[in-house]
Amino acid sequence: MSEEGSFGETAVEKLVGVIILLVGIVSVYYTLTSSSVLGLFTGLFSFLGFVLVVLGAFLLIVKVE
Repeated sequence: MSEEGSFGETAVEKLVGVIILLVGIVSVYYTLTSSSVLGLFTGLFSFLGFVLVVLGAFLLIVKVE
C-alpha cells in the first residue's frame, strides 16, 4: 500500500467527523434547551456534547498521513 491515505480513507474520516460534529451540536442544543428537566445533569451532558463537537471538528481538521 502507499504511504499516503487513499481517497476512501480520507472521505470516510471526514464523513465520520461531520456526523460526530452534528450529533454533538444537536446534543448540546437539546441539553441547553431542556436544562430545567435535567437539573444537576445539565453540566455533565453539556460537557459530553462539547467533547463530541471538539472531536468532530478535530476529525475534519486533521490530515491523514
